[in-house]
Amino acid sequence: MPLSRAQLLKTATKFITNFNDPNPDTIIANRTPTCTHEIRPSFGLARTLTNAEYLHWWKTNTLAVMPGGMHLSVDDSVGPVIDVEMRRVVLYVSSHAESIVGVYENTYVWDLRMDGEGERVEYILEFVDSKTVVEFGARVAAASGQAGAALK
Repeated sequence: MPLSRAQLLKTATKFITNFNDPNPDTIIANRTPTCTHEIRPSFGLARTLTNAEYLHWWKTNTLAVMPGGMHLSVDDSVGPVIDVEMRRVVLYVSSHAESIVGVYENTYVWDLRMDGEGERVEYILEFVDSKTVVEFGARVAAASGQAGAALK
């Protein structure tokens, strides 16, 4: 059965809302076992991360400064870009979290590519507002006395 826009958007939306689950392992729940995740700008993560590497990074860095996790939502004011033939969905996403140094909010563009069935994500290219990340990292570093603590 051919893939549909609706199926790809459903999978992409599930990928984003998985970040809202209090169990961090849910973040990788609808990724393929060989899924890779790139973050740009790289902030020193100059390689492609596997599921295990990304989950470890999330647990040891993100949750260290945002113990309650992060809430992600798809910005519906900027419609998704869906390419059924390429099994690709691009979403504009916003985040909100309570951190050890106050509120953290940011914006992202997530370029997601799905498996052949359109059920799981097999490649992620995440673009994040770097100015916000750098400023937040400086606040965390000042509070903890460690330079670049949030950017490791």
